[in-house]
Amino acid sequence: MRPEDQVKDAAPPPPPPPPPRAGTDVVREQDKLMLILSYLWLAALVPLLTVNDSEAVRWHAKNGLVLSMGGFLAAWIFGHIPFIGWFAWILDLVTLVLMVASIYRALEGVRMRIPVVSDVADKL
Repeated sequence: MRPEDQVKDAAPPPPPPPPPRAGTDVVREQDKLMLILSYLWLAALVPLLTVNDSEAVRWHAKNGLVLSMGGFLAAWIFGHIPFIGWFAWILDLVTLVLMVASIYRALEGVRMRIPVVSDVADKL
C-alpha cells in the first residue's frame, strides 16, 4: 500500500449537512420556479392551481396573490383620491419591494409573514 492511499483512508468523512432551521421549509429544485411565480401578480395562479404536493408552494402562491392584487388595488384606489393620489406610487413601490423580498425569502425556505396580507391569505 502506498503512503497516499493510507492518508486517503485515514481522512474522516465530511460532516452531514446541518438540519433546516426551525420555521423553514425544504425547497425542492422543482419548486423554485413555482416559488418565483407565486409573487408575480396573476402568475401566482399557476402554482396555486397546478402544485398539489407542496404545502409551502401553495402558501406562497396564496400570499403572493393577495400581496400583489391587494397592493396594486390599494394604490389604484388611492390614486383616484384628490391630493392623496399623488402618493399612490409609494404603495406600488412598497408592494414591489415586498414582492422581491418575499421571493428571496421563499427561495431560502422561509415563510415571510406580512401582517394583513398573510392573515387574509390564510383564510383562502
